[in-house]
Amino acid sequence: MPAGVFNPYAGVKTSILILDKKISKERDSIFFADIKNDGFDLGAQRNSIKENDLPFIVQSIKENRFDDKGLSLVTKQTLSNNDYLLSANRYEVRVETSEYEYKSLLEVSDFHRGITFSRKDETEDISKSIKVLRANNISLGGYLNFDEVKYISNELNFDNSKKLKKNDIFICTASGSKSHIGKVAFIKDDLDYYFGGFMGALRTKEIILPEYLYLNLNSKKFNDYLVKTILGANINNINNKILKDFSIPLPSLEVQQEIVDELEGYQKIIDGCKQVVENYKPTIDIDPSWEMVELGEICELISGQSPASKYYNENNDGLPFYQGKTEFGDMYLKETNIYTSSITKTSQKGDIVMSVRAPVGPVNLPTREICIGRGLCAIRPKQDKDLFYLFNILQVRGIIVGHMGATYESINRDELKSTKIPYPNEQLKAEIVEHILEERKVIEGNKKLIEIYTQKIQDRINKVWGED
Repeated sequence: MPAGVFNPYAGVKTSILILDKKISKERDSIFFADIKNDGFDLGAQRNSIKENDLPFIVQSIKENRFDDKGLSLVTKQTLSNNDYLLSANRYEVRVETSEYEYKSLLEVSDFHRGITFSRKDETEDISKSIKVLRANNISLGGYLNFDEVKYISNELNFDNSKKLKKNDIFICTASGSKSHIGKVAFIKDDLDYYFGGFMGALRTKEIILPEYLYLNLNSKKFNDYLVKTILGANINNINNKILKDFSIPLPSLEVQQEIVDELEGYQKIIDGCKQVVENYKPTIDIDPSWEMVELGEICELISGQSPASKYYNENNDGLPFYQGKTEFGDMYLKETNIYTSSITKTSQKGDIVMSVRAPVGPVNLPTREICIGRGLCAIRPKQDKDLFYLFNILQVRGIIVGHMGATYESINRDELKSTKIPYPNEQLKAEIVEHILEERKVIEGNKKLIEIYTQKIQDRINKVWGED
């Protein structure tokens, strides 16, 4: 069963062992069933969804159809030879339904591990350094960012094969957080950047297009495979065996190019819509005659306080914990896999959550009660009807201004309380909100297009794999 199937009580991956003495005496094999969906999503609320593998699996078992998708048989002798290890990954048999030949990942590409260095090798003298990219430089969706680059002394000599080259597939092979493992980015040009020791680069051979390989590795196929082999086991990195055991269907180069061209067209639509969504900010023409009120007069402010790290967990124990703007969406907070069992300061639905350091000012709306750390502040309007107006006015450039400390920009609770906010009469506030809601409809339309064309990409990948 997938991780999260027993939320909110436990978020860990779960296996269920079924024992039947009568059937055991009659058969020489054990069945393994892979359940991806049980009729509910894997979020904390476990909302109902249409996908449900259970009825199909039950019917297949009743009819002794163990070659169906998601089912396989393993002989008792095979189990005995493996010390009765009951990990499905050890015995899983994939039914290859694609019309194309399958090739191992290491048959179609060469794998290069990154450079290793210690903290003492890091330097602040950029002129005497080499630049290193790590897992945090791969953004959601496979995009490369250069927000936090490591600078390492250039006295260390590394082979140029450890630099990112055009058509490399940059991959995270190990991480303190297992959720990062397997993230990939496609390198479009040679870069003067090395890749770190927990990272790797896949360089394709002549039989496969690098873009085609990237599309398969950036798909749900590769992620599902890693969830089974890594995230569900006590393995903290991708080794050569894991790469070798992942095979992909390999059409001709001509067909690969057709697939790449089709999916790149879809991706351009997605990228365009993301530009609209990510860069949208409400525009409010502030009239100088409007009343200016201190934020503390119309809102309660709750400064975040971080619990001790020993209380952090990924088992949904306690409340979701947010430290800064990492999980901010365009409007609502994204889900986090970090929880805390020690509750310090909280924010609730109906609040505005603001980043108060590095950077100052971004705001989001929580959809449930959360625990907030020092990088955040909860702004709770005294009048519920002010929520949407305040959320949007706080995004206007220049309304919230932090101050530069020794290492980063920040703003404290008293400074926020005394910040003056344009506060027109109720009719004008309602008109502003109505106008912004109309703009939001366009944003939601772009988000819907992102969902549609993301699914089109996955559907096309599934078709290559012989799945409709």
